Amino acid sequence: MTFFETLENPTRKKIILEFFRSQKIINYKYIKQLVENDTSRPDYHLNLLIENNLIKRTKGRGNYIIDNTNVQPLRKKLIDENLLEKVPICLIGGLGVEVKLYSDLLKALNEISIIPKKYYLLTTEKCKEKLYEEKPNELTQIETIIKADKNENFKQHFREDFYWSLNKFKEIIINEIYNYEIICELTGSTKLISVALSKLADKYNLEKIYFSSKKIIWL
Repeated sequence: MTFFETLENPTRKKIILEFFRSQKIINYKYIKQLVENDTSRPDYHLNLLIENNLIKRTKGRGNYIIDNTNVQPLRKKLIDENLLEKVPICLIGGLGVEVKLYSDLLKALNEISIIPKKYYLLTTEKCKEKLYEEKPNELTQIETIIKADKNENFKQHFREDFYWSLNKFKEIIINEIYNYEIICELTGSTKLISVALSKLADKYNLEKIYFSSKKIIWL
């Protein structure tokens, strides 16, 4: 049974919708009360949701939380069924020295009606300064968050430390995945950054794009 098939049952769909609406840990007693008019076997439905990676047990007895690796495709399905409202788009990627590239990329996204509200860029302090100097209009029109920490050897991490980059991106994804539709942008920056982000996109079922020859390529 796929996780989409799991949701064909109205009781399980009701439980999942409650997780999206609350965006927090939910206790078994609360779930039992939530579905008491629908089923006498809440454990059965919870176990099926766990088996299909839709929810998972978490700290504290009888506590459950939605499995963030499937938040994005699951939310899309519920939006398509008009059970949830759309969320804004957040891009995450790496910032290289060619600042105009990012301006062109955002223009290309706009042409296909994808308008990010937030853009996280992992970069070095030098590239960050260049971005602020050139101030491309397309980047200043959205909330741009630069991850460049002066208190650590960012340049060395950025170019050489795969797991450091992986953890930086993972932190962003976990913090934003419930409130944004995340798109991973693999165009700029180093190959190491792109590989780290691509790996996380696969894990969390996120869309991936590459900008080439003024076109958006979906990966």
